[in-house]
Amino acid sequence: MDLINLPSSFDAEKNVIGAIIANQNYITQVADYLCPEHFSDGAHRDIYSRLLEMYDKGRDIDLTTAISACRGIETPDNSTIAGLLARYTTSAPITASIEAYARIIVEQHIRRTICVDAQQLAKRCAEDNEDVANILKDLDTLTDKCNGVIVGGGAKHISELISQAIA
Repeated sequence: MDLINLPSSFDAEKNVIGAIIANQNYITQVADYLCPEHFSDGAHRDIYSRLLEMYDKGRDIDLTTAISACRGIETPDNSTIAGLLARYTTSAPITASIEAYARIIVEQHIRRTICVDAQQLAKRCAEDNEDVANILKDLDTLTDKCNGVIVGGGAKHISELISQAIA
């Protein structure tokens, strides 16, 4: 089976990163539930991870400190990390809700998880050499994994996350 284009939101990812660098207080709104692995782009994942490390250590986050912390990360467009973070910071919609962008990132992560895991389950079903009870158990595990995404301190059902993201 061919892998389909996996859902992602590059713009939401860069807006979250840019907003946090422009105003370090924004990270407090998303740090409890937005994880690096939710980011689809590897550079964004690495940048957000380093911003979280700075936050966890009580370090100030601004453009200069973020550039220093992110040295060595390869950018998606092969620009310098300083140039990339400067663009993200100046283009981030500061007045918009960072939580809305974070929810989009989490939703896209859930969608990618479903796409990848469901494709593997479909392949196992098509091979017809495995007990269907095992496949159903793994399908249930996938559902639990996606339903258990932590948002705002408590688990929420995927339908609630999707409704919030749409709203």
